[in-house]
Amino acid sequence: MSKGGGQAADRRGAYGGLLVLVIAAGAVVIGDWLFAAHLGSWPPTIIALLFFGLDIPLALLVALAIRALQRPNLLGVLLAAAVPLVMLAASSAKFVMLGRSALFSDAALLLDLRRTLEPRQALLTDLTFGVVLLAFLANMRIDRSALRAWVLPGLGLAGLGAAILVLPHGGRWVDRGLGLLPHRVSDFPFYGHFVTAAQDAAEERAMRRAVLDVPTAPLLRDRLVVPLDARNLHVIVVESLIDPLWLTGFSWPPEPLSPLFGRWRSDSLSTAVVPVFGNRSSDTEFEVLCGLPAAGGAAGVTFMRIGTGAELACLPRLLAARGHAAISIVPSSGAFFRASNAFRAVGFAPALFADDLDMSDLDGIWLSASSTLAQMRQAIGRVRAREPARPVFAYTFINAGHFPYDRDRARRPDRISPTPEDALIRDWANAAHYNALAVEEHVATIRNDDPAALIVILGDHNPPLGANFAGYRLGGRMPPAGVRTAHSALLHETPLLVLDGDRMVAVGRLPAWGVPDLILDLLSAGAHCRHTTCQHGAALRIRPLDGAVLGLATDRGADLTCRRQTGAPEADDAAACSALREKAASLAAGLLRLLSP
Repeated sequence: MSKGGGQAADRRGAYGGLLVLVIAAGAVVIGDWLFAAHLGSWPPTIIALLFFGLDIPLALLVALAIRALQRPNLLGVLLAAAVPLVMLAASSAKFVMLGRSALFSDAALLLDLRRTLEPRQALLTDLTFGVVLLAFLANMRIDRSALRAWVLPGLGLAGLGAAILVLPHGGRWVDRGLGLLPHRVSDFPFYGHFVTAAQDAAEERAMRRAVLDVPTAPLLRDRLVVPLDARNLHVIVVESLIDPLWLTGFSWPPEPLSPLFGRWRSDSLSTAVVPVFGNRSSDTEFEVLCGLPAAGGAAGVTFMRIGTGAELACLPRLLAARGHAAISIVPSSGAFFRASNAFRAVGFAPALFADDLDMSDLDGIWLSASSTLAQMRQAIGRVRAREPARPVFAYTFINAGHFPYDRDRARRPDRISPTPEDALIRDWANAAHYNALAVEEHVATIRNDDPAALIVILGDHNPPLGANFAGYRLGGRMPPAGVRTAHSALLHETPLLVLDGDRMVAVGRLPAWGVPDLILDLLSAGAHCRHTTCQHGAALRIRPLDGAVLGLATDRGADLTCRRQTGAPEADDAAACSALREKAASLAAGLLRLLSP
C-alpha cells in the first residue's frame, strides 16, 4: 500500500472512531435519559448524572477497543457501537422487569435463557449470534500494527491478571482494588450498569472473605437429632404464585384462585418469604430443600455452585436415610440451572425431568400443572406398588404459569377478569387460577387416600408484572411513582399453605429456608424445635437477601431492614442490625460449608 493510501486509511479510521464516539455517547445518553425519566420521580438530569455518569465513558472504552480490532469500514463501526449498546440495553431490560441490573455471572445463564425460547425463537437467536460472530471475525484487522497496538498488550494484561489471581498475595491485591468501588446503596444502579456488575462481584468476594471469621451455622443434618414419624410428605412449589387479592387496586371475583386458598386466607394467611424476585427459582428450591439461605451473594445461582457428584445433607437425603422414598418432578430440562446434578446431590432418587415425562399437555412451552401433578401421582403409585409400606417424600415443581403466562386456551380458557382491564395481569391471574385448581385437585386426591399426609405448598417468587413493576403499582402493592423501595418484603412474599392432616397450620411470615425445620418439627410432633432454634418459633425471623438482611417481625408492620455494605444506610437500631448481620454471616458460612467438596 502506498503512503498516501495508508494515510487515507488512517483518516478513515479516525473518522470511524469519531463516529463511534458520537453514536455510542448519543445513543446511551438519549436512551438512558428516557429510561431514567420513565423510572423515577427525581428530575431526569439528576438521575442521568448519578445513574449513567460512568456508563458513558466505559461504553466508549469498550467501543473503541472493539473498533481498534476491526477494519476501518462501516461494519467495524457498527460492531464497535453495537456491543456496548446491547450490553446496556440487556441490563436495562433486566432492571426494568426484575429490579436488578445484569451481573457478570448472568453470562452463565444464557444457555438456560435460550432453553426458555420456542424452537423458532431459539433458531433465530442462534442464527443472529452466528452471523454477528462471523462478521466480527471476518472483519478483524489482523495487520501487524493492530497486533502490536492492541492484541498483544491485551493478551499480556490478561496473563498478568491471571497470574495475580493465583499468586499467594494476589487475592489481597484484588480485594484492595475492589474495595475502591463505591458501595451499592439500593437496587437502583446509581453508578451505572457496568460498575454495578463489578460491585456485585466485589460484594460477593467480601462476603466470602468475611464468613471465614464467624461461627458456621449448623447444617440441617446437625440440627436433626430426634425420631420422625413415617408419614408421607408432599412439597409443591408453584411458579409465580401470589394471591391476586394482594393487588387491591384491581377488582377480582370472590375467589380468583381456588377454595383451598380461600381456606388459607381464613385459617392461616401464612407466607413464605423467598430469596428472589421474578427469576432464579432454583434459589427458592434450594432453601426449601436444604434449610439454609441461598442469598450467599448476588453473582450466582446456588444450584450451579453444587459440584458434580456432591452429596449434600439436605432434606431428601436425610429423609431417605430414615426410610422415605424421595421422588422429585421438575418438568423442564435437567440442564436448566444444572438441576439434574443438584437434585441428585440433595438426595432425590428418582429425579424426573422433562425427558422423563409426557410433555403433551403444554401451557406455552411448559407442562400444565394438572399434567405435572397427575404424573407425580403416577410416580408415587409406582413406588407404592414396589414398597407398599414405605413412606414417600414427593417434591413437585410446577412451572406452568411462567412469564409471559402462556396458556392452552382451548383447554384452559379465561375465567378471571380483573378490573380495570390489564392484559398482562389477566394472563397471569388466569395462569395462577388454573395452577391453583390443579393443586386443589391434587391435594384432595392425596387426602382421600392418605388423610394423615403432610402437604406444603408455596410459590417460587413473585411474578414479573410489567416494566417498572407496573402491575404492582396499579394494584397498590407498591407506591404509584418513583423507584421501588429496595429489599421490600412485599416483593418476596408468596402464599405458604401447610396442611398437617386436616389442620391448616398458621406460622405467619416464614423465610423459605425455615421450611425444612417446620417440616421436621411437624414430623416429630414438635420435638425437633425443642432441640434446635427454628425460624417459625422465633419472634424476629431472619431473611438474608443480596445486599441486606431483613428482620421479619410477627407484626407485619415492624420489619427491620439492615444493609450489609459498610457505609450504606441502615435501620436506627444499630445493635439489632449488628446481631442480624452476624447471624446472616453465620448462615452464609454454613452455605459455603455445605457447598464445599
